[in-house]
Amino acid sequence: MATLRAGAAGPARPGGAAEDTTLGGRRDSEAAVSEAALSRHGPTRRPSVLLAELERLKNQHAGEEEQAMRAAVTAEQYKADVARLREQSQEQRRRHQDDAARLRHEMLRQQDVAAQELREQKMEVGEAAYRASSLLAQMQEMEGRQEAAAKPGGGSAGLHAELEELRSGQAQL
Repeated sequence: MATLRAGAAGPARPGGAAEDTTLGGRRDSEAAVSEAALSRHGPTRRPSVLLAELERLKNQHAGEEEQAMRAAVTAEQYKADVARLREQSQEQRRRHQDDAARLRHEMLRQQDVAAQELREQKMEVGEAAYRASSLLAQMQEMEGRQEAAAKPGGGSAGLHAELEELRSGQAQL
């Protein structure tokens, strides 16, 4: 059978292998030619393999470009977020400083108002104390006159009225 097959394959090649025209033989001869070309010229590929490799490289390049674009967009978003957060932080700092200044101003104003009220109260208390001291001195003087009038030989009904008037003034204080 091997002889029949060898004869059916046709004349022998210069390399010594007979050409096989059967389907299996054609694949074998293509593989042999590919191996021979590979050994002489380096790897050679079929156009369909090259097109598939080219398509794969294009897809890979497109994917890398898309990934780079997404990274650039993400970086831009990050920069925008950082700038926005920085601006918000500065605005919040300004608001806090303004609030602190307003509170300081209000506190100083309230201290001034309280100090003024205290001065006014001190003046009122001082005036009342002066009036009370003056009334007390007048009462003591009147009591002294009354005692002098109560002694035999001196006295006056007007002193009693004046003393009562002073006592009513003291009660009002």
